[in-house]
Amino acid sequence: MWIALRKFQSKSKLTLWKFSAPILLFLIIANGGWTGVDRLALVVGDRPVTLSEVRAWIYLQSGECLSEPLTAEARQQIERMIASEKLYQTATEFGGFKFPPLILRQALRVMDSSRGFRLLNSHSLDNCHVSLSLLEEVLRRELVVQHYIRSRSGSLKPGEDALTTLASGLEPDVPVVNLLFQEPPAKSISTPDTIQSEKH
Repeated sequence: MWIALRKFQSKSKLTLWKFSAPILLFLIIANGGWTGVDRLALVVGDRPVTLSEVRAWIYLQSGECLSEPLTAEARQQIERMIASEKLYQTATEFGGFKFPPLILRQALRVMDSSRGFRLLNSHSLDNCHVSLSLLEEVLRRELVVQHYIRSRSGSLKPGEDALTTLASGLEPDVPVVNLLFQEPPAKSISTPDTIQSEKH
């Protein structure tokens, strides 16, 4: 009797595994368990920036999702992110800035309350494909950039856009590869060829 029960258990385990493995696999896929490779969006200097980081930066700045396809406003925001990345790399060239996780969480909560408690809403984060940990990292980088801007505010004229002015004045300029959209090349003014008559 005991031997027959053991044989039944081993057969039922095998049968159960045969049926449960495909079901489990289907549930993982259906539930979004497979995480795709994050797309490379930008290369600023020597740092690759992923599409997730772009989404998180735009979400932090505006509380909105990155529009797909990209609108003119989204393109302007991405240009500002590139400028911010340039300043971050310059600011951290001779040492990093450390912010304790508690400070970052408090700063996020302050931003969240100032925007009507919409920034940290889990539904909004999910809709925009932004993770909280990445949002904290993007905020950390932005705090460094804001500190850098404040330290150089004396060289700015009143009403000047500090972010773009300081980023455009970096020497040497930080190279950028934009894989999200290409800027159209500057139109060159072509001069019409003049036909000269031959002198005889």
